Amino acid sequence: MYSLKVLKVPWLSLLLVVCCASQSSAQRQANVWYFGKHIGIDFNSGSPQLLSSPNIVLAEGCASIADRKTGELLFYTNGRTVWNREHRVMENGEGLLGHWSSTQSALIVPDPGDSLRYYLFTADAQPYEYRGNREISGINYSLVDMRLGDGLGALLEKNSPLFSDTATEKLAATQHANGRDFWIVAHEWNSDRFFAWLLTPNGIEDTVISATGSVYDDPHTGKGTIGYLKISPNGKLLAAAATFGALGVELFDFDAHTGRISNPRQIISPEANLYVYALSFSPRSCKLYLGADSIRNAIAQYDVSSGEIEDILKSRKVIYQSPFLGQGIGNSAYQIGPDGKIYSPLLGSWLSSIAYPDADGIACGYNPQALYLGDDAVAGLGLPNMIDSWFAREGGCSPPRLEPFTKDTVICVGSIARFQAPW
Repeated sequence: MYSLKVLKVPWLSLLLVVCCASQSSAQRQANVWYFGKHIGIDFNSGSPQLLSSPNIVLAEGCASIADRKTGELLFYTNGRTVWNREHRVMENGEGLLGHWSSTQSALIVPDPGDSLRYYLFTADAQPYEYRGNREISGINYSLVDMRLGDGLGALLEKNSPLFSDTATEKLAATQHANGRDFWIVAHEWNSDRFFAWLLTPNGIEDTVISATGSVYDDPHTGKGTIGYLKISPNGKLLAAAATFGALGVELFDFDAHTGRISNPRQIISPEANLYVYALSFSPRSCKLYLGADSIRNAIAQYDVSSGEIEDILKSRKVIYQSPFLGQGIGNSAYQIGPDGKIYSPLLGSWLSSIAYPDADGIACGYNPQALYLGDDAVAGLGLPNMIDSWFAREGGCSPPRLEPFTKDTVICVGSIARFQAPW
């Protein structure tokens, strides 16, 4: 611990955000990411570090999982193939029914009753794109057991149907209110119905259907199905984006006790004709971030803490406007990291980040070039699809009151000291 000498000037104040607690074991499950072309990053040191990456391309939807205690990579997938920690195809790990170009092609959820088993959910690509003459597979799941394959894992069950009819490309999960079980959520194509499946130690049990919000269909292109679905880290809100201006962006209430989805509110209307592909809540679930299309190249922040649509719309702030066309601001995933920052790949060799996602406006600290991914790396559209309740942080949504300090203040090594001046 060190003593920090604070300047005794009336207009200078200090906000200490003490981050001395060690990373929880639950968060270690999300500590290793593989995505894009030849890209791997590791958060086990506290900040993202580049990994030597195999010759594997994960162009869009993908998922990865690490050991919940050690943070060591277990396996990763694009929804079609599963690779083990040695970057080899896992035993029985080919021929899954996701699609490499599905927005959220895969999602890995720990078995609540067995620490060495994982459910791997997959979502097929939307009905019109890449369809050809193939069958549409909907939502399926496979079961991975890490005791098999000499400790490298193997698939026990594969492609068990959850929803055999056509589904959208949206696939998310959150912890049940009991802190043990999980809800897995998807949306039906050509329908207003959300499906929420309850995963318990006994397997997949209840299916809860909520008919609410827009009908996810675009009769001309079918692209109303593309775009992210996210559940807030506190498990109380759900947001869904439909690209190409088909349906805009909708916000819902989510009940982590019952799996019910209700109270649709339109954040962006179809008339706005915005390409919104990705979105993310902040770790405290106070803010919602949306990326606009490659023409506008802007990121907007909304304060969703009140839940009231009038307040939410009034709170809109543009936190970044790119001067460059085609930079991919709104065209690629947003994902909370284990360090509490929100990351997004730009179409090129960079990860952008939002350093303080719960802060208001530009104080959130957006950096378009937060991490260089390497000369040979190409960031695609996706980042690993994670369970955002793993990243939930406690604390209210009101901005902290800044009080001037007039004496030495002790902070922890590695904590964040933020200064604010009147200019």
